[in-house]
Amino acid sequence: MQYPVAVAALLSMALAPEVAAEGPQPAPVVVSASRAAAAAEEALRTVSRPELAQAVDDGAARLEDLASQVPGMQALVADGGLTGSISLRGFAVSRFYINGLRDVNRLFVRDLATVASVQVLRGPDAQAAGFNSPGGTVWFEGLQPAWRNRTRISLGAGSGEGWRAGIDSTGPLPLGAESGDTSALAWRGLLQWHDGHSQPGGLRLARHTALAALAWRHQRLGLLTLEAEQQHNHQPFLFGTVVADGRVRYDQLYASTAQPSRRITGRQGLHWRRDWALDGGDRLQVRADAGGAQVRRDETLIGFFTQRTPTLLSGYYTRYRDAYLQHDARLWVQWQGTLAGLPHTLSAGWTRSAQRFVFDGVQNIGGFDVALAAPDFSAVDPAALRLSPRFRSEVSVEQAWTLHDALQLPGGWVLQAGLGQLAWRVDADRTRAGLRPAGRAEGGSGQVGLARAWPGGLVSYLDHSRTLEPNRGTTRQGDWLPPQRAVQWEAGLRSPGDAAQDRRWQLAAYRITQDNLALPDPLDRSAFITTGQRRVQGLEASGASRWGAWQWQAQAHLLQAENLRKTVPGQGDGFPGVAGRGAALRGEGPLPGLDAGADPAGLRLWLEWQALGPRWADLANTLRLPGHALAGLGLRWQQGAWVVNAGVHNLFDRDHVATITALDNVYQGPPRRWWASLALRL
Repeated sequence: MQYPVAVAALLSMALAPEVAAEGPQPAPVVVSASRAAAAAEEALRTVSRPELAQAVDDGAARLEDLASQVPGMQALVADGGLTGSISLRGFAVSRFYINGLRDVNRLFVRDLATVASVQVLRGPDAQAAGFNSPGGTVWFEGLQPAWRNRTRISLGAGSGEGWRAGIDSTGPLPLGAESGDTSALAWRGLLQWHDGHSQPGGLRLARHTALAALAWRHQRLGLLTLEAEQQHNHQPFLFGTVVADGRVRYDQLYASTAQPSRRITGRQGLHWRRDWALDGGDRLQVRADAGGAQVRRDETLIGFFTQRTPTLLSGYYTRYRDAYLQHDARLWVQWQGTLAGLPHTLSAGWTRSAQRFVFDGVQNIGGFDVALAAPDFSAVDPAALRLSPRFRSEVSVEQAWTLHDALQLPGGWVLQAGLGQLAWRVDADRTRAGLRPAGRAEGGSGQVGLARAWPGGLVSYLDHSRTLEPNRGTTRQGDWLPPQRAVQWEAGLRSPGDAAQDRRWQLAAYRITQDNLALPDPLDRSAFITTGQRRVQGLEASGASRWGAWQWQAQAHLLQAENLRKTVPGQGDGFPGVAGRGAALRGEGPLPGLDAGADPAGLRLWLEWQALGPRWADLANTLRLPGHALAGLGLRWQQGAWVVNAGVHNLFDRDHVATITALDNVYQGPPRRWWASLALRL
């Protein structure tokens, strides 16, 4: 379904964005500086903070559901939906973080019910986290204990979504909480249930999450927080659908409903924060974080592998057992003060993340056929298949040192500069012969930017950064492949950041070039060379504006992605699955004819519209899928402690593709669906 995306882009540029000024660290307190200089320093951070609570009330359950709120962000499907996955500015995001540490990095979907806020970092601001995708990264702030009693009970249900229920409670503990002592304890606990079925096909989607946290606040020692989380996920592998005869096979399930699936994830974290007020108004902040995660997997996959003939798919069967361990640590120090008469915000950080997994199992590829028109898996007998063993063991470690300074200059100018030194290694075993080196990489990253706050509060900025992603393998000379390198330029304008304003907006233009992409060595197919190169350049606009009693939010992006030097034979110029343009618009206000002033928090109408342009359907760029536009509307009622929300999403464009990377790796977007939720805050 084609749509007037240019109109949406103009609307977004006129309406204005909600852009947060925080990176993946505590928000800096600017000392001895004017408001103009502070605004300029914040402008150098390209961070979007999607509205979370309202999205969850509307049915959002995972990060991909927030894609319409962030320019240049698109939903992906990794590991058949078993892993959270998005792209930013055309590049798949490789790392997510929560509470200062790397989030669980294997077969895990972050439940938005456990999140207090989301920061989507695009461009140079992601440099502070070490190795990262050129497009950026995501920083979750998890729910934390609070020193006042608060409980929220929620219940939701929808077509194809099943039902969700949750309880989230926090408050002080009696020990020292109200005695005037120098220490105080607070706690938080959350239980969340989700049980539903996929559309199409009816595969069971069940996810149950529990979270507990304890915080100790001490006048001299600072804030110490201990958290533990466990998730039971029974969602089977979603094989998606295919493109056949030039068209997408909608509403077709190419997977067996008899796929037992069980993944148990545990995560723990220990966090310490301390803030000192120094002489002369200077401040020193220190934060130390440590944590770990474990994943246990036991499941069977029965579906298809690839298209064999115009009418048949080759079958796929596997039985897996998987064990994963992850350990993370982070130390971050920030000093804010005046040096040589100029205000500085100087920070230094060290991060380390280690992961180990071992999986074994058996599989069969192509041992049976699946009819493309009418797939039937009832006759698949694993005992009759010729099964081959699968084994893989791997240990990877990466760490980074970073140093960053923001110098506020006279006249509202701010100069920022940052450096990082990164190291990565991986050892692997696929034959049960023991771990052996499989990849090594190290190098430097950096960022420099200049911003100015102009009279009236308008801020302009120009930023340049260099980031790294590791490569695996060796050259035919036996040397480790150098890491992928990304060079980015970004320039932008931003309106004044005063929250009391009726209109806020931001525009950004960027260019990213990534090289050292690996491809097989034509002289030795067991080795690799790094000559691949690709480039993405684009424009982003986002904003928020109040017109009368209505609040509007909008965003739009235009980008051009091209492979400059190919990495595989037959590769096209464009990136598969990446939409070159997209836009979204959402408004909320009183029903027509109602007096908004009489009950401003009562009954409200909301409208949404989001669209993506055409996308290449395959690596060779032989088929281009048309764009689509989705619209929805609903009602929200809030009275005292009660919030009721009901709506319909995707009113018109029932058939559309959510994500695609190949003709046989296609995931249909949800068709028209309704969702209703009820929440009570005590």
